[in-house]
Amino acid sequence: MINELEMIGNELWANVYGTDCLARIDKTSGSVTGWLVLNGILERQSAAAEAKAAGREGPDVLNGIAWDPDGKRIFVTGKLWPAMFEIQLEPARELTLKRARRMCIPRINIFRAR
Repeated sequence: MINELEMIGNELWANVYGTDCLARIDKTSGSVTGWLVLNGILERQSAAAEAKAAGREGPDVLNGIAWDPDGKRIFVTGKLWPAMFEIQLEPARELTLKRARRMCIPRINIFRAR
């Protein structure tokens, strides 16, 4: 369920499709080394209302990551989003790793034929 990959330094960053989460992945082992939870980065209700008033589709999923190596800047955006955001990393103060995993790892239902 990952898309939009970007190398940032020695890490591979990936958007987890359908969430407002980015996974930080060790490029050698493939292990997830951290999560970025971007809930609330886009005020979806007001962006949807603005799009509707302008006769456009409203914003969809987060799906864009860009790295500016010269300026050491990270940008994110989404499908049909009205803006691109520069982000800076800050440690989560009230978000546990367990909660981040629940928010960021999609639950997949597997149905078996009988």
